[in-house]
Amino acid sequence: MKSELSSRQIANYQKDGFVVIEDFLTVQELDLWRAALDEALKNRKGNKFAGPKPVHGKGDDVAESRYGVVFDQMIHLWQNNECTRSFVPDRRIAKLTAELAQVNGIRIWHDQALMQITWANPAAWRLNTPYCYPGIKPAYRRAMTCAYRFDGNVFNGIQSILSDEEVAELRYSNEPNHPERNLRAFSRNR
Repeated sequence: MKSELSSRQIANYQKDGFVVIEDFLTVQELDLWRAALDEALKNRKGNKFAGPKPVHGKGDDVAESRYGVVFDQMIHLWQNNECTRSFVPDRRIAKLTAELAQVNGIRIWHDQALMQITWANPAAWRLNTPYCYPGIKPAYRRAMTCAYRFDGNVFNGIQSILSDEEVAELRYSNEPNHPERNLRAFSRNR
């Protein structure tokens, strides 16, 4: 993993809002991450969150009927899968994030895996098919993202991806910092 940033990369991020790190992960790391993600998805058995029952769009029938057949989304895989837990809170990635954002600490907000369902309902402005682009063979496609938040961010009153239980525990202007839900991945102060 490339874990060092140049001052130029940081300046470009501050100016443009993004940075491209070519060959960020090695081929071996990508293979490990793919295998870990596949294991986490298999163990989740289609449930959006960890637990015995699936959750669909906070009970929204429209989300369940329309978006439920666009893609499968599974959140917080790091919380109940040892393989993804080894890389989602990777201190090196969190440190890079802190350097780019020029903040003192980074917590995991959530990870998510998205799997496009073949011949599903259109997602926004496009219709994905198993033959997405010329030269690409039909294959199982999945993507994973991880959203980080800065230490010191406070709850703004909007539920977003938080469960009803999490929202019940928070008050407006409190910092969501539950160690099992918002793991601190990096801090300059530690």
